[in-house]
Amino acid sequence: MHIHLDNDKALLHLAKRCGLERALWTLIDHDDAIVSPVYKVQDVDGICYIVKTFHHAPHAQRELYGLQTFAASGLVPKVFKVIPADECVLAAIVMEYIPGVIGTKETFVGSVAYQAGKFLAQVHMHTKEVYSEVDGTDAFVHARDYFVHKHEKYFDECKPYLSAGLLERCKQYYRTHLYLLDSVSSACMVHRDFRPGNMIIRDESLVGVIDWAACKIGFAQEDFVALEHTYWPFNDAGKKSFLDGYKTVSCVPEYQEVMPLLRMMRALNIQAFLFKKSLHTGKAAWLYEYNNEYLHSIISE
Repeated sequence: MHIHLDNDKALLHLAKRCGLERALWTLIDHDDAIVSPVYKVQDVDGICYIVKTFHHAPHAQRELYGLQTFAASGLVPKVFKVIPADECVLAAIVMEYIPGVIGTKETFVGSVAYQAGKFLAQVHMHTKEVYSEVDGTDAFVHARDYFVHKHEKYFDECKPYLSAGLLERCKQYYRTHLYLLDSVSSACMVHRDFRPGNMIIRDESLVGVIDWAACKIGFAQEDFVALEHTYWPFNDAGKKSFLDGYKTVSCVPEYQEVMPLLRMMRALNIQAFLFKKSLHTGKAAWLYEYNNEYLHSIISE
């Protein structure tokens, strides 16, 4: 959808701050575009950029950290300009446009899955002493403390939307399985939303890994959650290739035992987000139904 900047004062202000007020701005709209507004921008010389905006400053900080940390990999967009938020516009990052298509569960197979697994293992090689935000704040020595600090709030966020009985049974499962976090991997860089929807594919090759706004210093098992939760249950054809690629760099972390707990907390997080954004009855209705079914299934085990 092309946007007439004269009809959107906030976007025109952002365009001027980016130095792209004469460019053609197009809002990127696809099934995975449900969080931060992202624009494809073509300047008067025909050069394309991506401009990603952020509602929350920490998200912009994490995105920038991920892009800068893995700039040499050739698989993340180059950063051209960082736009701090002001009274008129959201924070934004002007970055490289990487031609290709967004990955899907059907295309996340073979060499693409292999390349993705290899890259993720390289991400996890960036180890740290403690679990924390990328700027070192909210630091914890133990994975359990890091996890509780981040995830317990999801129960409160879901109170207005999910039944009290369901939430209480989820809490009970949570309390009785926290011990599993005592055996997860040591602190390392994690993307935390590593899935085909955040990958760019061209000519059956992985050419880009995007959306680093959730990255943290966490534990490696976190980066298997999105794949195990909403991709491999429907099509695990690429799972072996992915794990084979990972093994070329590092041993695959043991994650099967802790995965139901991690998936439950991801499901709660997604449900709260979908309700707050009124997306549970829109294009993401399938995601709401899927997570609702998963929450009921895990507490019945």
